[in-house]
Amino acid sequence: MDNPQSAAKNLSIKLLETESSNQVLKIFEEDYIKSGMKDVYPQELCLLLHFTVKHMGDVTNDIRMTTLLDMLFVRYEFLLMFRFENLEFEISAATIWSLGVLVAYRGAEFPTENKHKIIKSLKGAVVSPQSISTIPSLIFSISCMLQPQEVDDEILSVMRELSQLYIDDGLMLIEPLPVSSLLMGWSRVQYHNENFLHQLSEAMQRPRFFFATQTQDVCNIIYSLADLHFSDDKLMASLHEVIMERSEELQPINLFLVIQAYARLVPKSRNFYLDLVPKLIEVIEKEPENMTAMFYEKQWLSLAVFKGNSSDQYTNRVAKELMKLMNRQDKFSYSDLSGTDASNILIAITSLKISKVKFVSNIVSVAEHHLKSMSNFDLINMVKSSHYLRSMPEFQSCYTRVHSE
Repeated sequence: MDNPQSAAKNLSIKLLETESSNQVLKIFEEDYIKSGMKDVYPQELCLLLHFTVKHMGDVTNDIRMTTLLDMLFVRYEFLLMFRFENLEFEISAATIWSLGVLVAYRGAEFPTENKHKIIKSLKGAVVSPQSISTIPSLIFSISCMLQPQEVDDEILSVMRELSQLYIDDGLMLIEPLPVSSLLMGWSRVQYHNENFLHQLSEAMQRPRFFFATQTQDVCNIIYSLADLHFSDDKLMASLHEVIMERSEELQPINLFLVIQAYARLVPKSRNFYLDLVPKLIEVIEKEPENMTAMFYEKQWLSLAVFKGNSSDQYTNRVAKELMKLMNRQDKFSYSDLSGTDASNILIAITSLKISKVKFVSNIVSVAEHHLKSMSNFDLINMVKSSHYLRSMPEFQSCYTRVHSE
């Protein structure tokens, strides 16, 4: 019988020759399922899972994939409990990456306790110098595995420990992509470490740090920093300069994310927003495809935040273009809005003093449809909005309905 390292090495040789998820699962079927799964090491299960996911085949509903996951999480639970802690860091990291992809991009669901066991097995892990550079993507993968309510103090402790390793040993060769991954991972689980953020900020201000970097990474860095409520004036100015230099290549979704980020950093970011307004109007006029209801809600909220004497002419122009786009039935359906979306847009309507009856009527109709199922927070927003709506004869009944709730 091979030892774990030999078994994993022999399996890796086979897996490296595969070109599809189906081929990987065929190996699992022939060499493991049909053989009764005797003497299988967790390293082998992890490698099979990693290569299956790596090939990006749609195997979510494949019974062999289900069996592989069951073996990893249920039948071989004792391996996770008693032997997983001894797995090599690289194997653990590959498994977490695989599970992160399945959860975040394939909609897979796994018991919280099983996810926790795998993540917490990294506590005290020995990370080789060659593997330090993989920590940012690992932290991002951890965040992809978990829902906000699944994050506990032990998970944050693991993230802190891993982040410290990278901050201590990886900052000398820091690059935008790993910084982007690290910040997005922290942002998704709301792990805020002011000391780490300051050290990253200083590293990002080195000369030519953003030279030849991907615009997507810069956008992700801006959004994550704002989500973590961290703002360094000098760094944000540098980041904004990169965005303006590359404004022509900004994809709509990235432009919208940056504007949402700037909305969280008001008032310091007001001039940044004004710089981007021409590009924003240009993009909206081109009627971007596949924009979700959440996109419209976030853009309206951003407009309300940026409203002010120095920017009213710009917010009014953007509001006009948004209304025009939302009134295009082939581009948008009001029925896609949730009660929360509608209540938030009404807050923006109130702040911006919008009086276009047709548009306001469509939003009010959605809000009234969801009124009885709204959260207390949404109802508070509705109460605030109803005072403005009452000034328009068409919506006086809305004021009465809201207050009756």
